[in-house]
Amino acid sequence: MPFPPVEIMPFLSTVTHVSVERATPQGPFYLHESGIAYYKGQLHAIWANGPTELNFYEESTRTRVSNDKGMTWSASTEIAPGGPQFAHNHPVIFTHKGQLWAYAANFNKEEKRPRVKAFLFNAKSGKWEAKGLVMEDFVPFDPPKKMADGNWILTGEKSFDTNPRVLISKGDDFSHWTPVDLPMPEGMKLIFPETTTLVYPDELIAVTRNSLAPRALVSVSRDNGRHWSPLEASNLPMVASKPLGGVLSTGQRYLISNTPDKGRQLLTIAVTAPGERKFSKVWKIRHQGYPVRRSTQYVPLEAKDGTTHWAYPAALELDGKLYVTYSVAKEDCELSIIPLTALRVD
Repeated sequence: MPFPPVEIMPFLSTVTHVSVERATPQGPFYLHESGIAYYKGQLHAIWANGPTELNFYEESTRTRVSNDKGMTWSASTEIAPGGPQFAHNHPVIFTHKGQLWAYAANFNKEEKRPRVKAFLFNAKSGKWEAKGLVMEDFVPFDPPKKMADGNWILTGEKSFDTNPRVLISKGDDFSHWTPVDLPMPEGMKLIFPETTTLVYPDELIAVTRNSLAPRALVSVSRDNGRHWSPLEASNLPMVASKPLGGVLSTGQRYLISNTPDKGRQLLTIAVTAPGERKFSKVWKIRHQGYPVRRSTQYVPLEAKDGTTHWAYPAALELDGKLYVTYSVAKEDCELSIIPLTALRVD
């Protein structure tokens, strides 16, 4: 299907937008990299906070909880701290074997080498407990997804300026992961090669942020993530920003990304027909340059004109709806609740 021009691309027919976290004049001024999960009747939203976008220090991972399916949210609490010499950011949150887990990238200011740390939610105390190191040289961007062979795949990047990388589990054991780098053509050098994976019964399709051109990069594996084709440009328009893909209970695959239009001001969701593999319909989730940023303490490069952007999505299906969180101008966290009926492709 031809990709529709921005001017005629439709908005979703039904969607509910909810504010999860908002920056205050007292700070923190920076918020990015949200995630969402459902556990024992509660929605858990997480994100990274900091005084500004520092990546390697000061940034912490924080959370809010909702008891009414996302309509209202608790006060924020800390999962993993940040400090003058270290940071915990780029979190993913997921349930596994009846437990709620969060993985966060851990950086040291001097070394600047990413490590993944695990945190487990204690339902009795309502607090998060540190559970140690998961993997060296990895930044997660996807929650784990189960493959046809019974193993799980965790998708992300090796570091900010190297390869897209995936981690492969050994069955349901998440204590040991095998890293696999996606091959790149000779001479290709990417910045922030953030990656998501679409899981099919007979193949995996990795979609990677492209810092060289406004087109999504893709790589294919037909042996459950152990070997991949070299990255190549697709025909899907996408600005340099994190994509997020998954599968719905309807049998539709979806990809949430930033379609080119003044940077990250347009957040879209593309879907397939049930059981199909190629995207055939796309809608706008958010599309505007406003509200302008409230904080003058920190303005990201993507919004130097003061306008906003909607980026770095995470998603969860629950009760016939798709819950999508994202950061707003790297200042706030918002949630869009989309009925699956609004994503129907006839």
